[in-house]
Amino acid sequence: MTIFSLELNKDFKISNTKGQRIYFHEKNFLDLCKNNSLKISKDNLSNYNLENNLINHLPSHRYSKEELCSYIETKYHLLNNLKEEKTLYPEWLLFYIAVQKYSFSYTSKNEFEKYISFFEIISEIRHKNYIKNNPKNFINTFDNYDELLEALKGSFDKLIRLLAKELDEEKLFNFLAFLWKFHRELKDVEKYKLMWNLETYIIECINLLTDKDIDFKYVYKHHKALVCGKRQDQPSPLHEIQINIPLYIEEHQHYFTKLSYKNDPTLLEKINHCLSQNITAYKLLEVFASNDKIQNLVFSRLEIDRFYNSNKFNEFVMKSLIKNFILEIESLIIDNIPKPLQERDNLFNRLKNIKAENILTEYRNLIKQNANWSEFSAGIKAIEKENDSIEKYLMIYYHFRNYFAHNHVNVDELIWSENGEYIRTILESAIITIYFVATFKK
Repeated sequence: MTIFSLELNKDFKISNTKGQRIYFHEKNFLDLCKNNSLKISKDNLSNYNLENNLINHLPSHRYSKEELCSYIETKYHLLNNLKEEKTLYPEWLLFYIAVQKYSFSYTSKNEFEKYISFFEIISEIRHKNYIKNNPKNFINTFDNYDELLEALKGSFDKLIRLLAKELDEEKLFNFLAFLWKFHRELKDVEKYKLMWNLETYIIECINLLTDKDIDFKYVYKHHKALVCGKRQDQPSPLHEIQINIPLYIEEHQHYFTKLSYKNDPTLLEKINHCLSQNITAYKLLEVFASNDKIQNLVFSRLEIDRFYNSNKFNEFVMKSLIKNFILEIESLIIDNIPKPLQERDNLFNRLKNIKAENILTEYRNLIKQNANWSEFSAGIKAIEKENDSIEKYLMIYYHFRNYFAHNHVNVDELIWSENGEYIRTILESAIITIYFVATFKK
C-alpha cells in the first residue's frame, strides 16, 4: 500500500467481497448501486440488463472436491442444462450503468459494449478465485485440507492458462487502455467509489497480460505508449493503480542522476567523488534494484518526495515517513555488514567495517548521545562542512538514526528549520549510505 492508498468502506468495495458476491440478486445489486452513489430504482434496472449466458454461478450448496475442481476448470459458456435459472447481476454492471448515467467525454455506451466479454472473463476469474481460496464454504467433506487447496489451485491455474492462451494480446492492451481512460473520467467527475472499484478490473487485466508471459515492465511501457501519446517522458500511469517498484525507480532516476540543490553535485556525482570512481546511472540503478529490501528503501525515499510535493502534505505524516525510512536502513546494514568479532554488536561497530574507524569515531564524538536539538543540529553542521567522504555520509545517517530512535522529534525543527536543509541532509546521507552498504564487499 502506498501513502496515497485508502482503506475503502466495505459497503461499496467490490475487490474483496464476502462470499460469492461477484454476482448479485436484484435487491443486493440495488444496494450495491446505492452504496456506489448510483441512484437507480428497481423499475429502471431492467433498462440496463443485458442478455448474458455466462452468469451461471455455482449454486449455494455443497460439492465434492472433484466437482469443485471441474467447476473451476470449466469456462462458463460450456455449462448447460442448468436445473434452475435465476437472474443475476454481475458487479461490473455498475460501470455499464455509470457510462449511461453520467456524461463522459471519451467513454461511451457503445465502446463499453465492445469490451463486455472481457468484463465477463474477469468476473469469472474473481468468482472462481474466491472458491479456490475459501473451499470450506463449498466443500461437503474432505480428508486433507492442504491437498484440497493444492487440487483447487491446480484447477484454477489450468483455467488461467486456457484463458491466457485464448485471449488476444492486442485486444487485452486495448481493453486496458479503455479501463484507464474510463478510470480517469470517473476521477474527473469525482465518482471515486466507482473509480476505486474499477481498479480491481485494471489489476486483473494486468494479471492476464503477465499470465501470457508478457514482462511486467513491457505491460506498463506499452500501456503508456497507448494512452500518453507524445508525453512519453512521464512515469507510467499504471503506477497510480499498482506500483511496479523496479520500473518506478528507473523512471525516477533523475532524482539521483540529474537533480541538484543550489547547483550542488548530484547524488551520483557525490557517490563517485567519495569512491574515486566513475559509476554510471545504469550501475546506480542496478544496485538500487539488486534485491527487494533495497528496492523498497529506495522507493520509500522517492515516496517522501512525492508526498512532500503533493496537495496531501501533512507535517506529522511527513515526519513519520522520514523516521521510518531512516530506521529501516539499519536492517540492511545488519544483513550486509558483518558483526564485529571482538566488540559489542551495535550499529557503530558494524559501520567501522566499512571505513576508517578513527574518522568515524571523530565524527561520532561531535554529538553527545543525549544532545538536545540545538546541540544536535550544531554537530550535524560541523560534519557537513567536512569534505565529501564515505565517513561523512555514514555518520550523518548514524546520528539521525540515533536521534530518531531515542528522541521526540519536533516537526517544525525537522521540516522547516534552515529552510528545509535538514530534510535534504537526512535523505541525501541516507540514500548514499544505502549505496555504500549495498556494494560493501565482505
